[in-house]
Amino acid sequence: SGVTFDALLCASDEDAMHCIRWLRGRQLRVPEDVAVVGANDTLMGRVWDPPLASGARHNQQLAATIEAILFKRLRGDGSPPRQAVVDMEFICRSSAASIE
Repeated sequence: SGVTFDALLCASDEDAMHCIRWLRGRQLRVPEDVAVVGANDTLMGRVWDPPLASGARHNQQLAATIEAILFKRLRGDGSPPRQAVVDMEFICRSSAASIE
């Protein structure tokens, strides 16, 4: 097949779905030949064939964190710009499941 990898981590579920189609066009099987993982845990990825493993953002936690930082800065408290980490959750589905 000329493919020298066995897994793809894509920037979005949409990218992962395109990659699955590309792999299938080259007669490769997902996940048996190449595991594929997307990001953002979209509805379309959940119903894709095979269902897409994905990194799920916690959007409410992300929004609350952004809001807190933004309003603190808007109040002019003089604090320097800062970064915050909002964890994602790996949702394992068939596109990345190991085949025994």
